[in-house]
Amino acid sequence: MNGDGEIVFVGRADDQVKIRGNRIEPGEVEAHLRAVPGVVEAAVVVFADPDGQPGGLIGYVTGEVTEHAVADQVRRTLPETMVPSRVVVLDAIPLSPNGKIDRRALPEPRALGGRGEPSARDVEHSDAEPATALEEMLCLVWGRELGADRVRPHDNFFSLGGNSLLASRIIMRLREAFADTGISLRVVVNTKDVSAMAEALRGAEPHPGTLEQIAQIYLEVEQMAEAEVDQILS
Repeated sequence: MNGDGEIVFVGRADDQVKIRGNRIEPGEVEAHLRAVPGVVEAAVVVFADPDGQPGGLIGYVTGEVTEHAVADQVRRTLPETMVPSRVVVLDAIPLSPNGKIDRRALPEPRALGGRGEPSARDVEHSDAEPATALEEMLCLVWGRELGADRVRPHDNFFSLGGNSLLASRIIMRLREAFADTGISLRVVVNTKDVSAMAEALRGAEPHPGTLEQIAQIYLEVEQMAEAEVDQILS
């Protein structure tokens, strides 16, 4: 993705690429996507990070499936480093005049929603708002690191474009905020949404209520003008 937020594809899908130190064959990822029940066709592209280096994978599939279902399935069969940062369901995979996949014609995933019937859980929680100050704080932190305008408590981390690098950055931000609480942030490593992360943090809290207090202060500071913050700190 370049500085304008546009996805830049790098390399061919059948070549081995190195993404954040891991050698990956996108063709192998395509094979796992096609093996998901309900998937008819699949294509994988490698996108560039702001520095022009391979930043991650995007998977495109066709069939009567949903993004979440496909992503969850391949996560069971592939190591996390090979799981696409985003899965997009299309009506058809674009082809070139010679019948090969036209990867440059594949749409930008952030401009699309999923297709197919969402799960009952997705419908129930699709418009849920943060229920606590901690959830609201985590939504803000996720949004900043993921480049998302809005994050809701049950939005899936990987569907928002998350990857291992962004997960590390989120944990670093939380470590800064919760430095003196005695919480081990290992509890949040496998959480897939803000709601689950907040629950894991509360479950590991040595002194119940501390995180809510910190989150409330964090949100209050967020509402302040820069001059007000400087005055308090001076």
